[in-house]
Amino acid sequence: MKIIHVYPYYNRLGGVEKYLLDTLPFQSNSGKSIELIGGQFDPDVRAMYTCRPVPFFKSPAILAIMSFVIAAEFKIFRLGERRASGMIIHSQGASSLCPDVVTAHSCHKAWFFKSLRKERPFSKAWIKKILNPIHYWTILVESIQYRRSGRTHVVAISGGIKSELQRYFGLPESRITVIHSGVDCDKYHPSKRTTFRSTIRKQYGLRDEDVVLVFVANEFRRKGLGPLLNGLQLCANPDLKLLVVGRDSTRDFEKLADELSLRSQIIFVGSTPHVDQYYAASDIFVFPTQYEPFGLVATEAMAAGLPLIISELAGAAELMNDGIDCIKLRDPKDPVEIASALKRLESKEVRDSMGLKARESALKHSWLEVVKKLDDVYSLV
Repeated sequence: MKIIHVYPYYNRLGGVEKYLLDTLPFQSNSGKSIELIGGQFDPDVRAMYTCRPVPFFKSPAILAIMSFVIAAEFKIFRLGERRASGMIIHSQGASSLCPDVVTAHSCHKAWFFKSLRKERPFSKAWIKKILNPIHYWTILVESIQYRRSGRTHVVAISGGIKSELQRYFGLPESRITVIHSGVDCDKYHPSKRTTFRSTIRKQYGLRDEDVVLVFVANEFRRKGLGPLLNGLQLCANPDLKLLVVGRDSTRDFEKLADELSLRSQIIFVGSTPHVDQYYAASDIFVFPTQYEPFGLVATEAMAAGLPLIISELAGAAELMNDGIDCIKLRDPKDPVEIASALKRLESKEVRDSMGLKARESALKHSWLEVVKKLDDVYSLV
């Protein structure tokens, strides 16, 4: 069986990219022939797999997205009749128009309307969102992929995504399989605290007695950094420190931290390929996201043995047990609820117990199990 994956970027800078690259070794080890259609490949990816690059515009964003999909379709067409040659085209999200299998990491149409309702009509943010052509292009590609008369089988990474696909596109039950994302429990391991905890803390001037929170995201606003800062301010505990890891503009949040007199408690780390080291340096993972189809960072934190404060709106929360391996936030925008959750984890004994249970939960969700379930999906197309 030959599996041809389609996605623009083969690196580890985002959740979809990490998901894809973590599944590929297990697919290769199971005897499948793997080929990759994409626009950019990290050197180690090129060394390990057959890569079929396609040219596409790098900017502006709308032109990059459109040109990749069109170029990828031409590349797929040139590969020949996929059914006759035993090929399965597997697209990550809206990267291909007519794949055999598509992994839905989100339902963009659902997110677009939800986010639009949160903005004041005719405000600057509302108008900016309405006029952004990326939304309409992505929804168009989704509409083609998920058309009722089509045969594409959809892998939804959470039950929430499955429900959204059924609501917004009318997909029948028979064409959707829920396969939660996996986690590398060896890479994200509690033992790394021995190696990195003191090193990272010393690098940022953190003391052993500080209780360090870690927030990992590439979209700070949507994933709840604002409410988290407000919740931290309500705690009025100078020993609580926050590591903000990820790539996004920090300007508004630095300003908010100054207004809340929290600047000495917040460290903006930026983007890093070594997020496992920051889990190792931390005591609590906090993720008050307002919309998250899954959230690989949450299961990574679980595997690292951290207790979690997580929004119920995150797909990964489906794998967790409130009060046992995490504290779930019913309203992730409520700073009072966030502060209350932080106070519940003031005790090191409570944190250690919950972190141990989080690790046990993560061990049940390996990438090998994800690939076995994908094999079952491939047999359906």
